[in-house]
Amino acid sequence: MASLPVLSERIRAQLRAGEITHAQAERMIGFLHLDTAGESYERRTWYRRRRELRERGLVVADGFFEPVEVDVAAVLEAALDSPAWGLG
Repeated sequence: MASLPVLSERIRAQLRAGEITHAQAERMIGFLHLDTAGESYERRTWYRRRRELRERGLVVADGFFEPVEVDVAAVLEAALDSPAWGLG
């Protein structure tokens, strides 16, 4: 299992090695991006695309794109208060 950027790079490597065609690479990367963005597919198509990826050893890590919230203000305040910055 891997993240979307890692899978995209693996697909590119397979393309450069001549293991897949440009059309296959575009279809796989397009599906990965649209699927993780929440695009709906006909059930049969979704399973066929996932199978195509799996047969190439490409499995997206579940939950990789779960929304994450970070309190940036708190992080910046802590960084600026750090003696390493010489500002605190």
